[in-house]
Amino acid sequence: PAPMGPPVHRGRLLSAEQVATELLQGSVGPAWVRRHVPHGVRLGHSTVRWFETDVLGWIEARRRS
Repeated sequence: PAPMGPPVHRGRLLSAEQVATELLQGSVGPAWVRRHVPHGVRLGHSTVRWFETDVLGWIEARRRS
C-alpha cells in the first residue's frame, strides 16, 4: 500500500456547548447543535465532538445557500 501522509489538521475537537457558544455566538443551545450540526465524531456511548473546521465549513455553506 502507498504510504500515508500526516493527517489533515481539522482544528480543535469541540463539544456541543463549545460549538454553540464559541462558533454560533450563543444563538442556539447545545441540544440544537447535537440535533442539527453534521459530521459529529462519536467518541463513546453519549460523547460526541465536532472538529472546528468541519463546523466552520458547514456554517459557511449554510450562509451561501
